[in-house]
Amino acid sequence: MFSERAANGAGLALILLAACAAVSVAIARPAQALIILDQQQNTISTTQIIPLTQVDLAQSFQTPNSNVAGAGVRMHPGLFISGQVLFQGSGSVEISLWDALPNAGGNQLATGSAAGSSNDWLDVFWTPVAVTPNTDLFLVFVGTVTSGQPAYGFNDGNPYPSGIVYATAGFLPQADLDMTFRTWSDVPEPNVFGLLGLGLAGLAVARRGHGWSSDH
Repeated sequence: MFSERAANGAGLALILLAACAAVSVAIARPAQALIILDQQQNTISTTQIIPLTQVDLAQSFQTPNSNVAGAGVRMHPGLFISGQVLFQGSGSVEISLWDALPNAGGNQLATGSAAGSSNDWLDVFWTPVAVTPNTDLFLVFVGTVTSGQPAYGFNDGNPYPSGIVYATAGFLPQADLDMTFRTWSDVPEPNVFGLLGLGLAGLAVARRGHGWSSDH
């Protein structure tokens, strides 16, 4: 029968072995990152739509993060009018990231396209673009209709306080409107060495809490 000291020593040895294996894997594997949801305006009007064919359409936003890795827009589910659902269909949307509006000297930083149908989220992703946190950025939307009368989701009443919609020829500001949109950012995975340090520190605390010592 193992003594308590031997059992504790064996347990510690196994933990250290697992820690060393984890470090070896971390060193051998290239650094990874996580794509996280950043900004989001998820509400949608039940009485109004923006057609997918709308020209000069953009949404401004700000991020506290140092990069933007993608963006998305929600297709409107349709309006219930006189007993039927209207403004439904399918299409594709090109979503571009800009540092200012195209007609205000802006530079396109990234772009991507996605296709879908009414009520779908259309998300696009790109190589993360470095940005200055908490400054105005712009998503520009260009839609193409495939079938029916698809529309963008949006809402009034300024539901997203860090930006607004720009629409109609010349990207005119629409102060109380916001697209139903979201953005994505890239963040590093938790540092494996930091996690191992926390784990070993926790083990030390547990040993003290259980009165484990080399005198047993």
